[in-house]
Amino acid sequence: MHDRARNEWMRLWIDVGACGDPNHFFKDLLGCYSEPHRAYHVLDHILVSLAEIAVVHWQARDVNAIRMAIWYHDAVYDPRRGDNEERSAVLAYLAMQNMELDIDFIERVIRHILATKHNVLPTDFDTQLLVDVDLAVLGQGAEIFDVYNRGIRKEYDWVSPVDYARERSEVLRRFLKRPHIYLSEHFREKYEIKARANIFRALAHLAKDLPR
Repeated sequence: MHDRARNEWMRLWIDVGACGDPNHFFKDLLGCYSEPHRAYHVLDHILVSLAEIAVVHWQARDVNAIRMAIWYHDAVYDPRRGDNEERSAVLAYLAMQNMELDIDFIERVIRHILATKHNVLPTDFDTQLLVDVDLAVLGQGAEIFDVYNRGIRKEYDWVSPVDYARERSEVLRRFLKRPHIYLSEHFREKYEIKARANIFRALAHLAKDLPR
């Protein structure tokens, strides 16, 4: 997996014309995604996301900005905090400055990263693609979705079953309340139905831990 990740990073590095030592930044990212408290927000999530955007790369106005945002959007991840996206954006901003990338490119990447907080629906199409990629796991087959669900629970293993069920259910219901979970036609056609079915099933399971 590390070799594949390094190849993906090196390809992006060349495509964006970054300056400096690519291995330095790759090692930093690898360190982030290898932290022991992570179960789902790990390197595999990045590689799966890069594979998802590769399928629709031709639809994006700046697919490299989306790819860079994928790499950095979960670089900072502490489940006990609520500002991970903002802190990831700061890390990405400083890194891209050191790579001597164009400020317009940097700003696009930052906008994409902040959108993965999923608290506001983006109107920019490239950002929509990025958030759809981030949510693609919701529409996977039941086995993959259940692995994802267990990973999220493990990252919040310090939360009591009742509190976790209540807060996790609230998050999942917010997606169901949307007219569409996915904002782009490609991801909507590919994952919408399965995502809603997975979420309903997850909510039913969480309800077992809620007070009657």
